[in-house]
Amino acid sequence: MSAQAIAALQASGSTLAEREKALRPVLREGFDMGRIARFVAGRYWKRATPEQQKEYTQVFSEYVLATYARRLGGYAGEDLKVLAEKPAGPKDVLVKTQIVSGSGGPAIDAEWRVRTGDAEGPKVIDVLVEGVSMAVTQRQDFASVIRRDGFDGLINVLRARAGRQGVRQ
Repeated sequence: MSAQAIAALQASGSTLAEREKALRPVLREGFDMGRIARFVAGRYWKRATPEQQKEYTQVFSEYVLATYARRLGGYAGEDLKVLAEKPAGPKDVLVKTQIVSGSGGPAIDAEWRVRTGDAEGPKVIDVLVEGVSMAVTQRQDFASVIRRDGFDGLINVLRARAGRQGVRQ
């Protein structure tokens, strides 16, 4: 996945939109969106109807793909270095990486929690930036939306956020 992401980021002459478009399938293939969506929904997942769960998972996936493609797509000419990996439980590995700017800007450190024990092969289930879990942060944010607006309210918020990032529903 990192080799594909680097190729998309380093594509010479590519525009931001082209890099974002190239990154989306890499992220879709490399992230376990269903597992992440369920984790982020937390205790509210079991309270949602099967229809809500299905719609939420689809909208959540589009939201995450749009968010990461947009964030990572802004890089061009950077190098993604895998610095280390270490076990994180019986099925997971933490992969420490650094995106090094070609222009001399500050490097970005990130750890990718990869689930390795599934039949589908290794999949990212969380990203930690400066030690902060994106999944845990989203879970807290989403819980406050659900408490205020219900599960359908969360779906609507995600749909609106994904739409603002250029995602077509």
